[in-house]
Amino acid sequence: MKESPKVLVIILNWNGTDDTLRCLDSFRKVEYDNFDILVIDNGSIPGSADPITDSFPEITLIRNEQNLGYSGGNNVGLRHARNISAAYALLANNDTTVDPQFIQELVNVAESDPRIAAVGPKVMQLDAPDRIWAVYGAVNFCQQLVKVWGYNKPVTEFSAQKDVDFVVGCGTMLSMKAATDVGEFDEQFFAYHDEVDWCKRARDKGYRVVYAPKALMWHKGCASTGGFESYYNPALRYLVARNSVLYAKKHARPHEWLKFIVSLVVSLPVGLLRKAVTGNIRGYAFRFRGVRAGFTSCEIPFEELGLR
Repeated sequence: MKESPKVLVIILNWNGTDDTLRCLDSFRKVEYDNFDILVIDNGSIPGSADPITDSFPEITLIRNEQNLGYSGGNNVGLRHARNISAAYALLANNDTTVDPQFIQELVNVAESDPRIAAVGPKVMQLDAPDRIWAVYGAVNFCQQLVKVWGYNKPVTEFSAQKDVDFVVGCGTMLSMKAATDVGEFDEQFFAYHDEVDWCKRARDKGYRVVYAPKALMWHKGCASTGGFESYYNPALRYLVARNSVLYAKKHARPHEWLKFIVSLVVSLPVGLLRKAVTGNIRGYAFRFRGVRAGFTSCEIPFEELGLR
């Protein structure tokens, strides 16, 4: 029998050991016969990642000296995947759990066409397992840059496989052949929209990005920047705003750039007034700072945002 393609599962951990242990436990139940797991500790508090190797001695652990973010941390993983000749690199957020058929369903889609560079799953909410967290997205150059479909819809919806602008970064599987051609993640993004940028670059080279609805994952959401319930926390708002500008600077055509600028000019003051009323003014103020940082290319204030 033909051997299944080698898959390297890459899980980033940054001071989230409990989430990572739960994620790894779900991968122990995965029914796929040719995969390894690499956990990359992204500069966590010394000693906090030790329970990972104590509980899962079969995995490989790489310790980065500091938090390199989604892009930098996963680039370390992609280099390891290349070194072990993996066919695919599966980037799984540590605050996720997966279905036993998760890898097989992703591989089934990826193997159907060598032009497929990235495959993404149907992602459900960890605390509401029959409700969708996200499925896929498109770049619309409005105030948030992208539109993501599926949130809070029943799991029975979005059941058709399709080509998309980008798949959700918390469970993306990349073809290593395509990754060699497209390149690594752009580390200037650090986190958020880096997967959007990668998928855009892949599509520009003629590759496909495909949503695979039979591959099921559950996601806690935004664990590394304060949790989904803290959507207006400073780190998240800053990075999303900054990286929206960075993406537009890299990829927007003149009419798309104009649409993006007009959207920012209209939405920023209106949003600030709304958040002042609801008491989220501090987090929203970081959105202003993020927009400015995107235009001026200034360094991310890691310590102030609690990211290092």
